[in-house]
Amino acid sequence: MGELPWSLFTCKTLVILKIHGKFIFYVPQYVCLPDLKTLCLNSLIYLDDGLISKFLSGCPALEDLVIRRPGWDNMWTLDVSVPSLKRLTLDISIHEEELYHEPVFKYKVMVNAPNLEYLDFFDTVSAYISVGGLPSVVEAHVNVHKSFRGDWIWRRRAKYGNRTSELLRSISNVWRLSLTGYTLRCLSYGGPNLATYRNLVYLELGFDPSNGPLLLLNLLQSSPKLEVLVFPEGLTVPEEREYDVHRDIFFEYHWSSPERAPECLLLSLKKIEILKFCGDEKEELNLVKYFLRNGMVLEKMKILCHFSLVGNNSFSFKDELENYPRGSTNCNFELCIRAPISSSSSFWILPLQSPCSEVNRR
Repeated sequence: MGELPWSLFTCKTLVILKIHGKFIFYVPQYVCLPDLKTLCLNSLIYLDDGLISKFLSGCPALEDLVIRRPGWDNMWTLDVSVPSLKRLTLDISIHEEELYHEPVFKYKVMVNAPNLEYLDFFDTVSAYISVGGLPSVVEAHVNVHKSFRGDWIWRRRAKYGNRTSELLRSISNVWRLSLTGYTLRCLSYGGPNLATYRNLVYLELGFDPSNGPLLLLNLLQSSPKLEVLVFPEGLTVPEEREYDVHRDIFFEYHWSSPERAPECLLLSLKKIEILKFCGDEKEELNLVKYFLRNGMVLEKMKILCHFSLVGNNSFSFKDELENYPRGSTNCNFELCIRAPISSSSSFWILPLQSPCSEVNRR
């Protein structure tokens, strides 16, 4: 390990600073970096919790901050308070086996950046998350999840779920939002109390095997101007239908159509994209049918099937979906299958009948 030269912390012309490696991050008493705009701290060792706050206080012009913590780094509380900050990336992906004394010490994250416009937040360990109002955030990617052990597990889960809800309420003016399946599961712990996302036009949702699309309706009802909805992880877990006692997950879910469709489906939602579609689960088909039937202004529905379907000739859902009645007379339907071309990770589009089966009902 090494130490950074103290002269670095008083450089008047420094604009971009990126530090990577097992450096001991020690901050002198006086920090003055008046022109620093971009800062990246990756895999450092911190002597105490207050060093980052002390360092940031000497960066009055900072706009882009990246902090990555892939391993144990001797810091329990991360406090980011930067009024000038516009972009923030926090990656706290510490492995559980590295969390010494986890029952005693609790990781904390606190963010206060009122002018923030972009947030990328990945956190697998923090028990306490506090985010001040972020009214200027227009794009956010949130991936939070935590394992719970010991006594009062359900109470701890509920608190964590409420803090996750508070995090999402703090970015209620967002235009573009991405939530992983783990984040949706955390929301379910405390009973989601979502804000109304009046500016949200693009929503990307992961899949939560515990609850399926249980929170989908709440999110759609909270997004009256939504135009694009994407499911990058599909609508189910392929080839897994049993209870996993080690992960406390049920893989089957039940979708019940609400009596009244959300406002976005009736007035604004134009595009839906579903990746890794399996087609062999009833609830998957029911959800797609619901979108087709209630999407009154839907212009495009694109489904990319899971590559495990290649070769089994099980496309019974194909005609059923292509010919299903649609609420929009201008809806273009695409059904494609992605298949590996070799043992590598490359993919190509395997046509069912044509490069992509399309139906355009007018």
